[in-house]
Amino acid sequence: MSDKLITTFAGADLINFPNEAGKDIYNFLFETGDLFICITNFTKQLAVGLGCDESKIKIIHMGSKVKDFPEPNLVSRKKRPLKLLTVGRISEEKGHKYAIDAMKILSKDYSPRDLTYNIVGDGVLSEEIKEKIKENGLENYVNLLGAVKQEKLFELYGDSSIFILPSISGAKNGGVEGQGVVLQEAQCSQIPVIASKIGGIPESFIDKKTGFLVEERNPEEIAEKVKYFLKNKEMVGKMGAEGRKFVEREYNVEKLSKQLIKVYQGLS
Repeated sequence: MSDKLITTFAGADLINFPNEAGKDIYNFLFETGDLFICITNFTKQLAVGLGCDESKIKIIHMGSKVKDFPEPNLVSRKKRPLKLLTVGRISEEKGHKYAIDAMKILSKDYSPRDLTYNIVGDGVLSEEIKEKIKENGLENYVNLLGAVKQEKLFELYGDSSIFILPSISGAKNGGVEGQGVVLQEAQCSQIPVIASKIGGIPESFIDKKTGFLVEERNPEEIAEKVKYFLKNKEMVGKMGAEGRKFVEREYNVEKLSKQLIKVYQGLS
């Protein structure tokens, strides 16, 4: 029996790399490969667009270890100020500046006693975002925490109320979210999410049930959704609980690992 060739695509390898190396870069691989694994339907369509035979593609999400994320204190969350969180490298495609603009809008009606915003991560635009926070007088609202260790990250997930992923398409490097794994991490922590309606993000949570999809580059809409939670704090717990159930059902790494094993066994 001849060896089988299986390739897994995550996202950037179907967007950034073909833009740099040419759209035909995978022609030989697509012709000779036996199976291609994509993490979302969005990335599957990218592969098909580059010439991959759709019948050779299997979708298996990137999963999260749900049991690693501690249960948050939902009672405490309802009583304290709303704490917003974003996790990710600070680069153009992550759209941090639109979340900062949303905080500027919110600061007109709410004080730091009502809401704060923590940003975790480093990147090429860190100084630019830092300056934007200062220019808008948001130093008491927005905290740039830089890169943090996993223990601290879990602590932040457990202490946060809303997760924001304001990613954009059309960035100079061509990057687009293939799935947005941080969305699963947030939902594991029972945090409702607010995220842009681009790439694989719409597949990563349930709009209006575990969070809200918003148009990209739209700080007004982000602010509107945050206001919804400020006025309906009980929905933080309700949507957050639904989010954890969703990840346990669709993105649990243990279940997905078993799917992956079956795929490999099926080709052996």
